[in-house]
Amino acid sequence: MAKILIVGHPNSGYQTIEHLLHASGMEQALPSKRERMSPLEIDAALLKAHQEAPGAKALLLGDKIANRQLPVGTVWHGLAMDLFLGNIDQSLWGWADSKAISLLNYWRDMDDSMHFALIYDRPHSILLNSQEASDSNSIEQKLQEWISYNESLLHFYLRNQDRCLLMHSQQAKSSVGSYVQQIQLHIEAPWRDLPNHEPTADASKEQATIKLNHDIDSSFEHILPSLHNEQNHLAGFLADFIINTNQEAIQLYEELQAVANLPLHAASHTQADYHAASMAWQAMMQQHQQLKKQENDLKEYSNENELLLQQLHLTQEEFERAHLNHKQTEAQLNSTLQDKNKLATEYQQKTTETHQKINRLEQEKQQLLKKSDELNQAQKADGEAIKKLETAKLNLEKEKTDLEKIKATLASEKTKLEKEKNRLEQDNKASQSEQEKDNQLLLEQLHHVQEELERLFLENKRLTARPEYYGAAERVRNQLDYRLGATMIQNGKSLGGWISMPAALIKESRKPQQNTADLPPVSLYHDASEAEKMHKHLSYQLGQTLLKHSRNPLRWFTLPWAINKTVKEFRKK
Repeated sequence: MAKILIVGHPNSGYQTIEHLLHASGMEQALPSKRERMSPLEIDAALLKAHQEAPGAKALLLGDKIANRQLPVGTVWHGLAMDLFLGNIDQSLWGWADSKAISLLNYWRDMDDSMHFALIYDRPHSILLNSQEASDSNSIEQKLQEWISYNESLLHFYLRNQDRCLLMHSQQAKSSVGSYVQQIQLHIEAPWRDLPNHEPTADASKEQATIKLNHDIDSSFEHILPSLHNEQNHLAGFLADFIINTNQEAIQLYEELQAVANLPLHAASHTQADYHAASMAWQAMMQQHQQLKKQENDLKEYSNENELLLQQLHLTQEEFERAHLNHKQTEAQLNSTLQDKNKLATEYQQKTTETHQKINRLEQEKQQLLKKSDELNQAQKADGEAIKKLETAKLNLEKEKTDLEKIKATLASEKTKLEKEKNRLEQDNKASQSEQEKDNQLLLEQLHHVQEELERLFLENKRLTARPEYYGAAERVRNQLDYRLGATMIQNGKSLGGWISMPAALIKESRKPQQNTADLPPVSLYHDASEAEKMHKHLSYQLGQTLLKHSRNPLRWFTLPWAINKTVKEFRKK
């Protein structure tokens, strides 16, 4: 699997070489397998990661040529491997990138099958193809960038000639056959089949080569642009004159020509200079003729414009007269329309009034008919109402008789209820005296409960007024027995501590103790339970044992066994 990286100055025309290689069988580079990055994106990522500015300006002017290659670390090798895996099914592929000039060592070390097509052009191309070289400073800067770029190109080629082809872009375009032959001889790959031209026995080797080159050039005519397009010879002549004053650029170009695989074959300097000057003179004369022709055309256009202006004035006067006539006609028409609208408005008003009168008469007629119907219905309703009133009168007399009977019954019931009321009042007086006695007893019990509540309230107030104490654990920790036990544990961790333990215990016992006479008992502390927990600590128990045996000199000899016993009991718990 062969891989080709095409590198050249941005103004060298390296893109044309890329098109030639694609036409000869080189496939486009596919994105990497995992990251889906193109080779150009990988180059840009490497330059950005190493704080490399984009483009040819990334090359530092004035530094050593060998130091212009970026020292890419092994951590970035995965990008190249991922790209190779993405193109593993292609037998010949490649890409072009002018920014890869500082990454040539990186790609060279990635794979032995990586080849490089290094493209250069005459230094005057940077002046012809750049719009920024407008003064001497910018021209000098562009030339220094071209020198720096192509020095790196030449430096890499001289040290890797077995894997590089150094070619002049103009020569490659003018002799496609020789260029393709150089590529095929240098890189073994499945190039596309070219027209088969077997030399005859009578033909010489030189004639066969010339014929083959001609056929190859013809086969690529549909790819390359026409080489006979008219160029700006005057600009080229001036650019050559400017470049010739920079000996460093001329010397570098001659070095590239001397070692290139496909250098530019040009005529002698005298003939070339005469030809360039002649073409520049012809270009200048053509420009002079064009300027003269443009001046004549400008005069003709000026005369035509004056004629058109006069016609425009006449047309404007005619238009103004027509506009005045139009205004007068429009005024008369507006007056006539106003009169017509006024008459139409009056006719409409009279028509509307007539319709309103007709509508009022119709409404009055309907109202009269309606009143006649209402009178007839009222007469019928009066007859029915008289009959209903007579019937209602009879019903009222009957209801009056029934009410008198009910009244007598109610009077009898009222007498019975008064008797029952008197009896209930007597019974109520007897029960009311008993209820008063019960109420008196409940009142006395209530007073007793109230006095008990007041006593409890005062007791609760007295208890809540007592201050809250905290720090029971700290009081135990400041006691002598706890401090002595803690000292024994601290010094018992090493042999030196065992030796210095008696002195440490004496020192701890002589420290001034906190005056606890003014403090409340530990039981009154809110966190008294913490003091109980501290009593269970090994430090407290060891201090208790030490103080107990230290008060009696006869028990000093049994102190070690007592301490050991205390530790064992603590571990069991």
